[in-house]
Amino acid sequence: MREIFTAIYLESGDVHVTCSDGKRIVPALDPANADWQALARWQAEGNEITPYTPPPITITDIKAEAGNRILERYPLHAQLNMNAEATALTEALVSDGSWTNEQAKRATELKADWAWITAVRVRSNELERDLSLVSGDLSDQANWPV
Repeated sequence: MREIFTAIYLESGDVHVTCSDGKRIVPALDPANADWQALARWQAEGNEITPYTPPPITITDIKAEAGNRILERYPLHAQLNMNAEATALTEALVSDGSWTNEQAKRATELKADWAWITAVRVRSNELERDLSLVSGDLSDQANWPV
């Protein structure tokens, strides 16, 4: 590398360098690498590598995190089975006028499962409306219902 203009840490720890002979990625802390040596000399001259700054959280990020959380707990096939069970329970209630104790227990479980999915969706909508509500890392449990 000839003259270094800017150096910015990447999330990986590598460094994106803009210099007189172009741009390049310098592998993190590789003292045997000639580019890393040039970067170390540049720093010794009083220059600093700009710290990594994570990109801002977007609505797409929030939707993806909410979707991943739901699918992690209830994969699509499980959600489809839950809907089928709820339909069968509804049909039983309509045709029989009441549920057995076992059916009532299962209906309560399905309702609780669906309430959690709804809570994640509601929280996702809140975060999408006001990105400042996201505290720290979007994947932190503090941002989501238990």
